[in-house]
Amino acid sequence: MILKKQRLNSLKLKVKLVFLFFVLMSCSSETTNIPATQHAQSKSEKLFKFINARWGNKQAGPKAVLVLFETGCLGCNKAYAKLMAGFINNPSAYIIVNANGTHVDISPFTADSLTNVFHDIKNDFGKLKIVNHSAAIFMKANEIDTIVSINAQDFNAQEAYIMSRIK
Repeated sequence: MILKKQRLNSLKLKVKLVFLFFVLMSCSSETTNIPATQHAQSKSEKLFKFINARWGNKQAGPKAVLVLFETGCLGCNKAYAKLMAGFINNPSAYIIVNANGTHVDISPFTADSLTNVFHDIKNDFGKLKIVNHSAAIFMKANEIDTIVSINAQDFNAQEAYIMSRIK
């Protein structure tokens, strides 16, 4: 009887470990911070055209473009949405919401008076293939400087980095 309980507890532990492994793997990302490369120029052009089409041609572009997707790591996206909400009135940060609110609370981004928020209902931004997951894109002189791909393993460091870059 005791041997059966030990085997059952061992099996339960193995199931929990396998589940935890899959959760962590679903939240992982291949890249964390991607410095500008030769491919960034075409992405920069696409992003700049997208920004001009949505927000007009402003002399001083944004310091950052914060992108929220509902795909990928659910916990990461929820935490990132809360972080992004702190920038809804910051003219240095443009926010692109590529989510319908099913898995992530997008209510902070729904007010009509928010001029730096764009709801990408038709997936226009997603079709550009700049990123296909939640990310912070930092700009210098209207060029992509850094892309921070949001992931579970590095979220605290990413949060601090994002806060320090946008201010």
